[in-house]
Amino acid sequence: MTRRVRFAICAALALAACAKQGLPPGGPEDRTPPEVIETEPPSGTARVDVHTPVTLLFSEPMKREDVEAALNIFPAPPAPPNLNWDGQTLEIEPDTVWAPDQTYVVTLQVEARDRRGNRLRESLQLAFSTGEHIDSASIGGAIWRGEAPAARALALCYRLDRQNVNPEFDTADYVVQVDSAGRFRFDYLSPGVYRVFGLEDRDRDWLWNIGLEFLAVPSRDIDVADASYLLPPLFLAPLDTVSLRIESCQLLSRRHIEIQLDGPVDSIRLVAGQVSVTDGQDTYVASDILVVDTVATSFVAVLDSMPVAGSAMLSLTVPGPGGFEDTCSFATDKTPAFDEAPVPRLRPDSSYPPMVPPSSLRLTFDRPLKRLHLEAARAHGTRPGDSLQIRMVHPMILQIGRAGGSDLYDTVTVRFDSGAVAMAAGGHWPPQHAVGWRQPLLSADSTGTYEIFWNPGLSHPTATLWLGVQSTRGDRSVHWVATSPGVPTVGRLAAGDYRLWLLGDEDGDRRKSAGWPHPFEPAEALWPLADTLKVRARFTTELHLLSPVKN
Repeated sequence: MTRRVRFAICAALALAACAKQGLPPGGPEDRTPPEVIETEPPSGTARVDVHTPVTLLFSEPMKREDVEAALNIFPAPPAPPNLNWDGQTLEIEPDTVWAPDQTYVVTLQVEARDRRGNRLRESLQLAFSTGEHIDSASIGGAIWRGEAPAARALALCYRLDRQNVNPEFDTADYVVQVDSAGRFRFDYLSPGVYRVFGLEDRDRDWLWNIGLEFLAVPSRDIDVADASYLLPPLFLAPLDTVSLRIESCQLLSRRHIEIQLDGPVDSIRLVAGQVSVTDGQDTYVASDILVVDTVATSFVAVLDSMPVAGSAMLSLTVPGPGGFEDTCSFATDKTPAFDEAPVPRLRPDSSYPPMVPPSSLRLTFDRPLKRLHLEAARAHGTRPGDSLQIRMVHPMILQIGRAGGSDLYDTVTVRFDSGAVAMAAGGHWPPQHAVGWRQPLLSADSTGTYEIFWNPGLSHPTATLWLGVQSTRGDRSVHWVATSPGVPTVGRLAAGDYRLWLLGDEDGDRRKSAGWPHPFEPAEALWPLADTLKVRARFTTELHLLSPVKN
């Protein structure tokens, strides 16, 4: 798509008038936002003569250069129109004539200011048609940043006629500024396929300044007819294009290599990557990649065999948008004296969050546990008669659950005796230091049960739906619960108020994927639900969500 250029042209007469503008002397400070109080033709008018100029009347004198920079016409005329000022009136005159049988949309963003610097009260969207009818399709939505609406963002709308679009270089066909609640709406659209991005436009050029400005990628394109469509919320995110690098790599054992990156990366992308080691003659490909966290800065590559001595070169390839390749050299003649990794360290953030007592807990370590005998591990709860089981579900993960399968409460303690730790460490572990772990859980008296009932119409065509529960105070992380429309979602929470989110999880990682603009990779849809979950201790709270999600 060729790059479209905004017009911001003052006519010769207007330039002379601009030079005379200044702040009026004296008087009380003006804080009243200006308004467009009249337009000619009125918005929604059809059969406008192709020679007719568009006139905007403001409530007070304006800063003309700001108005002209915030003004746009879609579709853009072949030549920029003439902008003629007369006091508080701006006349937009076509350079020749408007195109016949065409709907035009004139927008003016709130960055238009009066002489005192007050922004326009609300953005303007004025439409007129030179034909018998005016296009009537519309697309609406909202732009968020984190947990709140992005009140200063722009919505960029591209018509997908023939080619892909890139918000870094292609000016949008339609641009509107969101209101104070982050909402936007594109009206008077002709039938076709559209793509809408959200933009935190710091430099006010209506283009994405990659690496510096936040961008929101949509979860899908919209094929509009003469109807109104509502997009899932767009979430602004920093889409970093700086390639990650390997910071270091070292042998943990004769089969395990720890790789440290200089920044975080999605663990699903890491697992889909490839690690190979070459000594100049042979190449050894990793048979497994062990990642501890959903967003990781380090991981362990497992090889079936490795060069015996000398030095080797490790190569890492991570696929997908924002993927990268890098290499790292290491010495293979410094292999540890034992076959497996040194004593593992427990990740402090590895267990389930204590606010939701689960039926089992997962302990994740930063080293493989193959040499750590499970019979040397002891797990018990604080309640008399608790019977807990411990088992290995992954070379780096232990799972502890109640023998009867019911929920865990109070406190669970896990200890490994010093002999098992010494064996895992190759005999170099002080016998008086055992490895222990203690997880406090909520007691039954401080929690309540919730039951959330979904409308069967609440669905997503391609993704698994997860319910996100987020406390309004204290721990602000979102905890995801598997759910299914028409089947009650049941859980236990500490007493308090909770926000609810609904995630259309395409890749199964229980986190929102931000997507990528060019080549286009859709973001995952995330809906903030208006209903708040209020939980009382020892009570059951029922919540019925009846409004369907529009896809």
